[in-house]
Amino acid sequence: NKPLSVVEKDFLWRFRYFLGKEKKALTKFLQCVDWNDKHQSARASVHLERWEKIDLADALELFSRRFRHAKPVRCYAVQIAHSASDQELQ
Repeated sequence: NKPLSVVEKDFLWRFRYFLGKEKKALTKFLQCVDWNDKHQSARASVHLERWEKIDLADALELFSRRFRHAKPVRCYAVQIAHSASDQELQ
């Protein structure tokens, strides 16, 4: 996965309200957030809670180094993994 361009990040941030129903878009959206910016990270955390629940396979991406400083993202990924069935985890 190559990093998102500035234009791509801007696009994802602008259309975050519309993308919230597209669970496959969440991992991309979270990449556009500046998690060091308290205001932006707080707004993104609200969107994370409202986003369509993602699949376990997509949640595993949220454990990557890319999100190591984004505590809300890691917590969300743990919630998804915790709610997964034994069959999904295998």
